[in-house]
Amino acid sequence: MVQGGSDFDVADLGMVRSRFPDRHVTLDGDVITVWPPARQQG
Repeated sequence: MVQGGSDFDVADLGMVRSRFPDRHVTLDGDVITVWPPARQQG
C-alpha cells in the first residue's frame, strides 16, 4: 500500500499496475493498494 499526501491520479495507478502486471491494484483517492496474489486451492 502506498499513501500519498494528496490524491493519486489514473497515471499513477497505471505506473503501479505496470510494475505489478500479475497483481490486482486499486486506487482510492490518496491510497494505491497492490493486493496479494489469490491463494491457490489444491
